[in-house]
Parts: sequence; C-alpha cells; structure tokens
Amino acid sequence: MQRRKKAKKKPQTSLSQSEQRLLTSLFDKIQNSGPEEIVAAIPDSRCARIFVDRLPLKNPSAKPIIAAIIEKFQDKHTRKAVKRGLFRLKKMGIPIDDLQINIEDSTSILKPPPIEKPVCYIGPILDMSGFRAILILIRSLGKGRRVGTGLVSDEKGIDSFLYVTFGTGKIREIMDDLSQNAGPLVETSLSHIATILEGAYRQHVRLHPEAPEHYLALRPWLLENATLVDRPVVYDVLSEEAVSDVMLTESQLEKLFQNKLMKSWLLDFEHIKPIIEEIKKVEESSIILTDAQKLQQERKIRDKCIKELFHENATNLLKCRFEEMAYMFFSLGEKDMSRLCLAAARSMDTKETILEANPVIDFIYERSLKFFLAASPEKSDRPSEQKEKAASPIIIA
Repeated sequence: MQRRKKAKKKPQTSLSQSEQRLLTSLFDKIQNSGPEEIVAAIPDSRCARIFVDRLPLKNPSAKPIIAAIIEKFQDKHTRKAVKRGLFRLKKMGIPIDDLQINIEDSTSILKPPPIEKPVCYIGPILDMSGFRAILILIRSLGKGRRVGTGLVSDEKGIDSFLYVTFGTGKIREIMDDLSQNAGPLVETSLSHIATILEGAYRQHVRLHPEAPEHYLALRPWLLENATLVDRPVVYDVLSEEAVSDVMLTESQLEKLFQNKLMKSWLLDFEHIKPIIEEIKKVEESSIILTDAQKLQQERKIRDKCIKELFHENATNLLKCRFEEMAYMFFSLGEKDMSRLCLAAARSMDTKETILEANPVIDFIYERSLKFFLAASPEKSDRPSEQKEKAASPIIIA
C-alpha cells in the first residue's frame, strides 16, 4: 500500500488582535508616511507576508513599500509573498523590473546590502534671530532621495520645513539656492543636524500651537537613526586651550564682525528703536546738559538695554551660536575666524559688572546702535554714514 505524502505545512497567517490592530493602523498611514517608516513598524516576517498579501496595490505607495520589504525581510516565505505581489503589480501594468532585480539580489546573499549613510549640510547662522539653513539627503528605495530641508532657529523655532522625495536635478537646484541665499553649506554629521533640529522643534512647540507637519514626518526616522550630541561639535575639532591666548580687542572684534558671514549679526530694529528714541530725547532735551551728563544718560540707557536684551537665556543662546559659527569657520578653513568665534563664546561665561562691560556684548550693542542711527532718515545726509549704509547687507525700509 502506497504511503500518502504529508502535505507541506504552509506558514501560519493568523494574526493576534494586537498584530491586526498594528497592520490596520499601518494601512491607514500609507498615504501620509514614507515606506521606510511603514516597514520599520512591521515586527517580523510573518506580519510582513500578511501585509504584502493585503496591500492595496492601486495605491501609489504600494511599490515603494514592497521595495522596502524586500530590503528588510530576507526569508523565503516573505520572498514568495513579495513575488505574488509583484505578479499582481505586473498584471495591473505597473513596471516591476527594478524590484525583480532587488529580490534576485536579496536571495543570493546572507545579509542585506549596506544602507547608504545620509548626507547632511548646515549653513551659517544668518543673524541675531538664530536662523540657519539645514539639508538632509536620505537614500530612497526608489528613484531620487528623501530630502529634509528648511530654515530653523534656536529662538524662533522652525520657520519652514519640507520633507519629500526629489530627483538629482531638483536636489542640485535646492543646494544651489541654499548656498546662494543662506550659505555657504558645510557637511556635518547626522547627530549634529538632529540636535539642531530637535532644539528648534522644542522651541517651536513652546511658541506655536501646531508643529510643522513635514518635520513630524521625518522626526521618527531621525530620532531612531541619530544620537543627539551632548556638547558643541566645535570641541571635536578645536580645544578650549586653542583659544586661551586670543584677546578680544576692539580690532579683533571688528575683524570678526566684518566677515561676510557675521555682518548681519545686529540687534533687531524693533529692540533698538526705543533706545534710539531715548537717546534722541537726551540730545534734544530743553534742559542744558554737559557732554559728561549726556554720556552718563546714554550709559544708563545702554545699561538698561543690555539688561533687557542680554538676560541669561539670551546670553546662553548667543554662546551656542558663536560655538556653531566657530565650527562653520573651521569647516570652511578659516581657522582665525574660528578661534575668534570660540573666544567670543567663552566670553559669554563672564558676567558683566558695573566697572567692566562684556566686550562682545558691548560691541554688538554699539555696532547695532551705530548702524541704525546711520540708517535713520534724520541722519541720511551724512556722507560717512551713507557709505556705511550702502555697504551693509541689510536694507532698512
């Protein structure tokens, strides 16, 4: 009597209630989440097989999701499910040649191919509001790359942010635009750029009721793949001892702030405007004051301004910005500017006293006051001040 062959056991396809809820939630997220994020949430190959079998292939995200599953799950049962999905895509008229290559490659090796590291760029801090450009390029499973880019500030939050897939041509266009209008750009680590973005994000949610939608799409991947840094990155390339001999004289500060990347570091006009008005009142007072008395009054105005604008939190932010610019200058090969910025950052730890002003804060105040006084309509007939106004990169309406 011929022995009956035992039927081969098919891989189990039943789901627990929690697994069913998970897959249902992933199907709901397909429209608004990237394929990497969707597939990263699939816990094992069994769930992956069921997910592929139930995947709505008419959805434009179906093909990138299958590509991501090919990359993550290498077992033969999942490959069979993927092949079934590819067959269905082909019957629908969707080209699958690129995915067939991927799945053939994945069967011939024991581990998935290494994932290309993200490429990250930052721009200089543009002004005293702390805004700067950032750019992250992440390998995409299809054509092009995932691009995260925007303007962010440690004080104002996230001004604009975009997280989408672009082709090589569009990416080059974005990089050229950022370099021209908010550059130069220098390459940095993913951990550094993640720390910058998270600082801006935390500040943003303190100031605004809604978080930027595109950054929220990138954030889970960013926090999973990057470790936030716990100290300024400039100290990875430059030690504190390297600036111990730097003297922040007025000529050195002039040199620093005349650099094209620092020229726009001026106090906000809305902050300096009341100071200008108070100084004008002193100058135009009907009470006759000696030059010494006028200087004393202006000193009081100055002290009041410094106290209001350079409180502890503002000083800490300024220190961080100088440290970030020190890293920028070092990356650009401008070592002298880097050392001056780091010395300026260290000076923020020195508290101003009645007898001695902080040289950097005092310089920023005087420089901003001089600039806006020169830009004032009442003073516009002075040739020297006209020259300074014309040379400034900031246009005052």
